[in-house]
Amino acid sequence: MLVVDPATLTVKNTIPVGSKPKWIAVDSVNHTAYVIDAGDTTVSIIHTAKAMVTGTVPIDGTATATAADPTTHTAYITNRNGTLTVVTHR
Repeated sequence: MLVVDPATLTVKNTIPVGSKPKWIAVDSVNHTAYVIDAGDTTVSIIHTAKAMVTGTVPIDGTATATAADPTTHTAYITNRNGTLTVVTHR
């Protein structure tokens, strides 16, 4: 995943995530991004202020969408097989 300076549109940093990152959900209150890695069916949890991966969680199948709830610090990932993966990170 690339970190881009919005003022200059230049790459400031690269954060290693899993294979084929496809979806991202952001909890701006908790400074957390949840990146869905479609190639290895995982979620990379990123501390956005530190620009580093703080954890990786497996998901159940191929993700179809994701969203984050900043009040509960929870990410919800819908999967093609009809399941829902819930990731809470504090």
